[in-house]
Amino acid sequence: FYSHKIHEILSQSYGLDPNMIERAFYGDSEARIKAFRRFLVFIHDCTRSDGPGQLDIHWRPMATHLGDFIRQGGRFDKIIWVEYFDYGMGYIFDHLSPNHRPQHVSHIKFNKAATASNPPIEAYFDQTALFLMERIYQQDFELFGYRLNDSKNGSPEREIHLDHLHTALLGNPG
Repeated sequence: FYSHKIHEILSQSYGLDPNMIERAFYGDSEARIKAFRRFLVFIHDCTRSDGPGQLDIHWRPMATHLGDFIRQGGRFDKIIWVEYFDYGMGYIFDHLSPNHRPQHVSHIKFNKAATASNPPIEAYFDQTALFLMERIYQQDFELFGYRLNDSKNGSPEREIHLDHLHTALLGNPG
């Protein structure tokens, strides 16, 4: 029932076409871009409403857990970006005691399904998509050092201010 109801709501409210999802994952660039933009509208509506979708099922539980960790006296001394995963993990491994260092570090490849036929990242972000990204994720962009409204450069522009992050997790868990 729950899955059917969600599908019905997404179809009626956001124009979800089940075939569009398959095209988005298997090579149709235009469908991929449309699906991303519709997803942004869906996320925007969920985070701005008082309905059951308001709770972000991915971030809120994590933020609540991390906030509890900080309230109990815990503190983060390093947070790494996925864009610089190898560098960040190198930093972490360099600071582990010799007894806790892994013997073999394999390099993780993200987004193995991505191919050269994918459109450039900026193709996903028209003015509306940039506006929605800013409304949804402005606090996250500020906390984690990313640029707003610069879809060509997805890299962070500064280090993460851990004091600001700790304060945000204590005050607003999601």
